[in-house]
Amino acid sequence: MPTELEHKDAIREVIDRFSNLEVDVAEQSKLFTPDAHVVVYNADGSKMMEFDGADQLVELFGAAMAGVNSSFHINGQQVITIDGDTATDVHYGQALLVQEQDGKDVLQSHSIRYIDTLVLRDGDWRISSREQHFVVSETREYLRARIDAVTAEPASRLRGAGSAVASVEGPRIGVLHFRKARLPSAVPIRGSVHKGVGELWKTSDRRD
Repeated sequence: MPTELEHKDAIREVIDRFSNLEVDVAEQSKLFTPDAHVVVYNADGSKMMEFDGADQLVELFGAAMAGVNSSFHINGQQVITIDGDTATDVHYGQALLVQEQDGKDVLQSHSIRYIDTLVLRDGDWRISSREQHFVVSETREYLRARIDAVTAEPASRLRGAGSAVASVEGPRIGVLHFRKARLPSAVPIRGSVHKGVGELWKTSDRRD
């Protein structure tokens, strides 16, 4: 018989698999019971949608995700409480979605709190009820960073002055820019690859 820790690991697998599936709603629905109850709340606490059944999840969430060009999901802190064949899972996550609106890419950033009830059926944990709370949501223009050039000089020459040259596509405000920076003297350079390359990248809110 599985221990409580093993059951918790199995529940974490369900929650993490949901996120790893990104926007594959058909596969995500298999992590729910056929009669699962789902409620989604806006950041102001108002109800966005409520439905029953994994089939409805595929229909409604599938329509919402149809226009997503790329996505990224990550889970954070999580508390699991098990009571026999039922468990409660509270976890926090972030979803980043890139979609096209009016001919431009926009980035939707959602910080979400999930309150799930899971049931153990035929040896597998499945989500039977989910409350999805959008705690913070933001939509803004999505700007793709592009490094034009990064040059590497011998370490003895770089210690005196940085030689990283790069730029980022987009308007001046709120955009990352990669600036010149001094390399740590202890980091050797072999060809164009070195462990300290991250030190080349600095941020600025304006162009030079």
